[in-house]
Amino acid sequence: MSGPKRGIGNQVRVLIEFDMKIKNGETQDDDFQLIDGAIICSEFVLPDRVFTQRIEGDCDAVDISRALFHEAVEATIQVSISQVHDNGLSLSLYSYIGQIPEKIRLFDGVISKPCDLDRFVVAVVENTPLFLIFKAVHRDGSDYDIPKYCPLVFKVDQGDGSYRVSEYCPFKARRHGYDMKELKLGGARVLLKNNSRRIPRSHL
Repeated sequence: MSGPKRGIGNQVRVLIEFDMKIKNGETQDDDFQLIDGAIICSEFVLPDRVFTQRIEGDCDAVDISRALFHEAVEATIQVSISQVHDNGLSLSLYSYIGQIPEKIRLFDGVISKPCDLDRFVVAVVENTPLFLIFKAVHRDGSDYDIPKYCPLVFKVDQGDGSYRVSEYCPFKARRHGYDMKELKLGGARVLLKNNSRRIPRSHL
């Protein structure tokens, strides 16, 4: 039978099932069961705020966070690294949505050669900004940081504790649109693309 493992009847629009395991061996039977459960998402909750629910498992527990947005658009964020410093680049990318202060971690790792990161999809309320928080640290110690709550504002560390703004590019959510910005950080080049489209009401 294709479909939910346990769901027979459902009184809400969205039911999300989780089957997460900890890798322990060569086969799936060797893995430890982390969580095996489900959460429901009702439309009768306050919008534009995060709700966190804990699912207890045999080995540990996992906190699942979710939020409800009205009149939302789907924003696809694509990051391309076209040039990297000889020593590599330590890159962290986060996003903030609307009035929700909790950040969403999109990527956190070391870039050693030019590449395209996986695409990230987030939901954003229409006609509100999508905040992309970008932090790049060159392996030679020079640091680039972005302040909180600024729509894609890039602050460059001068080395003496002071900062200067190097880039400013707000991404505004709209029904259909495409934004692109290239960043030049020392020996690295980062290309940010944001593609937005309206989420069909039947999918909400």
